[in-house]
Amino acid sequence: MTLNFQETQPETLADWVKRLNLTMTAQNIDARPDRDDAQWSDKAIHFNVTVRSTAMVIWSGCYTVGSSYPEMWARKKQRDCDAAGIKPPGAFVKVDLRKLANEHPNSVYAAGIREKITASYKKAAPIALVDVLDSLRSDAMGADQSFDDWADDYGLDTDSRKALAIYEQCRDVLNSFKRSLGADFESLMECEPL
Repeated sequence: MTLNFQETQPETLADWVKRLNLTMTAQNIDARPDRDDAQWSDKAIHFNVTVRSTAMVIWSGCYTVGSSYPEMWARKKQRDCDAAGIKPPGAFVKVDLRKLANEHPNSVYAAGIREKITASYKKAAPIALVDVLDSLRSDAMGADQSFDDWADDYGLDTDSRKALAIYEQCRDVLNSFKRSLGADFESLMECEPL
């Protein structure tokens, strides 16, 4: 008798999303209502996001990306379209991205291109569900401990109100996931990281 022991690979986040049949809607918003705008770069881009299963809302809230995301998205979109020999979709403003690299970052021309790309990015809201879930999962991972232990793990001051507010938001994500996912919560936390 031969026993075949195969090490099972952790489920990927993409496979987990497919298995649960999750979907996401995202809409650009000018500012986050849940946080003080002063803590964000004026170039950060905010979205109101809702993650759903077929039966319920898993999580709803604000998600923010940095100012480099629109340019990375535009470069990838242009490469994909060029490789396929097709024109970019209507929400995408095609620009000569090589000019971004050649222009001084403070020039009016470069700023104009970046504004077009950013406007297209906001309209398309191309954030990926797996990226949002991976970020939220990361927030939730340490939030199952006391504030003092959490702050110590992240090198934050336990006397900081700002640190406490962040901890409470992480706890909210953790509790939302536990409440809405039930038994699938553990499998989310065990998924292969991105």
